[in-house]
Amino acid sequence: MQKWVTGVALATMLALCSFAGAATVTVLSDNFDLDPVNTASPPTLPPGWSGARANAVDIYGTVADGAPPSGNRVMLLHDDNGLSNLNTTIYRSFTSVTSGHVVAQYDAYFFQNTAGFGMRLTNGSTPTTGANWATGITFEGLQYYSIGGGPGAVSYQTKTTGITNDLSPATYQPNTWYTVKVDADVTAKTYRIWFGPRGGTLTEITPSGGQPFIKTVSNTQPDRIGGITFYTSNRGIPDQDAPGDMWVDNIVVTGDVTVANPATIAEAKATANGTLIEISGKVVTAGTDQLTDRCFYIQDDSNAIRVRVPVGLTVHQGDKVHVVGNLDRTADGGTHVKRNGEKEINAVQVDVSSGPFALPKPIYVRNGNIGGGPWGPLEPEPNDARLYVAQPGVFRALDTSDPDGWAREFGLNNIARYGVAWGKVVYVDDTRHFFYIDDGSGVIDGSTFSPDGTNLQMGVRVQVLSSFSLAGIEGSYAIVPGIIGSAAAGQLVSGASPASNVRVMRAVQEVFTDTNANGRWDEGEPFVDSNQNGVWDGIIFMQ
Repeated sequence: MQKWVTGVALATMLALCSFAGAATVTVLSDNFDLDPVNTASPPTLPPGWSGARANAVDIYGTVADGAPPSGNRVMLLHDDNGLSNLNTTIYRSFTSVTSGHVVAQYDAYFFQNTAGFGMRLTNGSTPTTGANWATGITFEGLQYYSIGGGPGAVSYQTKTTGITNDLSPATYQPNTWYTVKVDADVTAKTYRIWFGPRGGTLTEITPSGGQPFIKTVSNTQPDRIGGITFYTSNRGIPDQDAPGDMWVDNIVVTGDVTVANPATIAEAKATANGTLIEISGKVVTAGTDQLTDRCFYIQDDSNAIRVRVPVGLTVHQGDKVHVVGNLDRTADGGTHVKRNGEKEINAVQVDVSSGPFALPKPIYVRNGNIGGGPWGPLEPEPNDARLYVAQPGVFRALDTSDPDGWAREFGLNNIARYGVAWGKVVYVDDTRHFFYIDDGSGVIDGSTFSPDGTNLQMGVRVQVLSSFSLAGIEGSYAIVPGIIGSAAAGQLVSGASPASNVRVMRAVQEVFTDTNANGRWDEGEPFVDSNQNGVWDGIIFMQ
């Protein structure tokens, strides 16, 4: 059995599979090593992270190559400090902890000690609002945050106004890796910080007994912790903090949370977003090596769901897994969405029993039935009075009378199911690795690929791996095994309302050895018979 846990050793976790209740688990872990290095201008945020004022050309956070060892990637925060009150704020939420402890640890590297940087644990809401801050550590620059502070000072935050920080006995230097550890006692509303060289001894820098959570001007404090944020100085002209860069790596957050134990995938999929769940003994219908994102799919008799893996793990089709993770509704790439995308589990622990175990029989589905209508209970969203269905249905037609600008499909929802679709190949994009098939159903998803950008593209999008060659397939008839899916239109569609939910087939081919390097499986080439049916299962093209 292969066992994988984000960030911390399995010994730090309780025996989750035996009960549902309080447990100390990893609620967030990211070392950025599998994230693409930024090449865009303005720079893009690290996958899974959100930002405020974070995509300006000279004020941003992104993924960069770090210092040795080779392949190490880091989150880079940059601020030119040319404008007062503008800064990079990058944040990520996790399962809220309402009692007990949250422990966060990360490594940081500074290119200078003249530009301010910091980290806070928050209540999970918008981190640019001081009332949401619980803990804070600041690496000060030219402008002080604490009395006696300044370049190279390390301080901890006590309040949101005036001189906000108290000076610690620690200092930091440029071109050095450090480790920060924060232990927040949510019940007592106090926190402690340890700081020191990476790989060396960490020393507590907060007062004995802990520092009270950050207080607002009215002395209020957060009553929960559900997010982490990293930020740069907002003290530019006329305060004259210097431009600066900071690397962040190896972020691990653990918390005392309640774990739910749904018996079936349908129960899991109907559980509210943000809930930490544990589900066991489910067969993998599509592995991480068969899909375009760091995900795999699981299915039982009740339903199916996507599982997102934030760091390196290979799970194969036909394996069985035990998964612990947070529920969410996301677009491709893992960004939280409200009206579209797929319900998924963002895994913090995966145990793998190697297969192949018997796969469920695929459902054979006409193009018009791919995706189906909405499914599941209505769920609340933070700071939003409206409710959103757990698993939205897919786009059916443009509809100017609808508030979202599109009409929803009818019928049974089959998103995340293992299935087979077919149709004539009517459009091919070898650069972006997809093609469209049409079986006569005449479905559309709002895409416009015609030269004049006006005609709606007919058919269903089939997504394939970048290694799969699409040369010469247009006009062929295709039989496509894979995962029935949906994706947020903003990532996939040209010309449609961004609220639309695009039906897709995520093509799943059994892994094979491409001995003639033509991008396709050919008779006689070795393959992994995941479902043990004696034949290679993949896309079949017929003229």
